[in-house]
Amino acid sequence: MPCFCPDEAIFVLNKWDTILEEDHRRELIDITKEKLHELWEEIDDNNIFKLAAASSFVFVFFFQMKKLSFLIKQHSL
Repeated sequence: MPCFCPDEAIFVLNKWDTILEEDHRRELIDITKEKLHELWEEIDDNNIFKLAAASSFVFVFFFQMKKLSFLIKQHSL
């Protein structure tokens, strides 16, 4: 199937923060890994990432705004 090395592929499972129950999260990751391995046996489980992009974006945006605020204050002095 692949036309590239499986070691170079990553799989991102987004909206991970919407799954509230830990048991459901574990079950879902196990099922997802199983399905991916059925399609592509060489997949490395270390290349499967769980992400909450909306939460990450909010954190990065907040951090950048704090940094900008700090720079403006420093420039005003």
